[in-house]
Amino acid sequence: MCSDQLSSMSYEVVDTGAHILGTQLCQYMTTQFGASSTATAPDLFGIVATAGGKAQAAQQAQSSAQAATNDQAAVDQYASAVQGDISNLASDAATDARGPSSLASDVQQAQKDLTVTAADLKTVENEGSGNLSCGADAGTVAADAGGVQADLGGIHADQGGQTVSDSSVTGDVSRLNSDWQQLQADEAAIPSYRPGNLPTQDQVTAAEKSANTLMAKGDQVVAVALSKVQGYVKQANADATKASSICGG
Repeated sequence: MCSDQLSSMSYEVVDTGAHILGTQLCQYMTTQFGASSTATAPDLFGIVATAGGKAQAAQQAQSSAQAATNDQAAVDQYASAVQGDISNLASDAATDARGPSSLASDVQQAQKDLTVTAADLKTVENEGSGNLSCGADAGTVAADAGGVQADLGGIHADQGGQTVSDSSVTGDVSRLNSDWQQLQADEAAIPSYRPGNLPTQDQVTAAEKSANTLMAKGDQVVAVALSKVQGYVKQANADATKASSICGG
């Protein structure tokens, strides 16, 4: 039995069988449920259920707050990832558009070797078939033509390098699409959260369109170089054939 001493009247909270003991518990019950001039049996199960409900509600509120924090962090993470993907894609595509770094020098080397082939053919033409060194000089022209053919191998290697570069760009596009889809899913989980660095569908589409354009440009650069050097090889072989024919080969 607990007495309420806070007023001029004495009230009781009566234990009818649960044997409630302890001053703190009496004070809690008096504060939460009041005191009565009529001794009644307290609803102990109700008391416990109310306290448990409050604890559960507090726990749920904490869990909801943590979930919201996690959702915001996910949006921030993938917003940053997509922005990074767009930047990397632009950089790789710009590099790809220029073609392999060795391409220009390889074409120049083939052109130089073709010039030497033509000069050596001129020597054969000037000497004529009656010259004792004609056969050897014709052999030199043939060797020159072989050098131009080797230069074509360098262009083929450049072509392989361009394929690798293209693969890097397409890999960037794939990564961008994946991160963009994940960002959209994360945004849907917390539609009320919209940080300022969110990329847009237009930005993603523009980045991919630009990358495809630049990649095609790089492929065209390599194709032009390949066609040019193939022409050099054809001309060099023709020079070698002519030199051989002059010398009776």
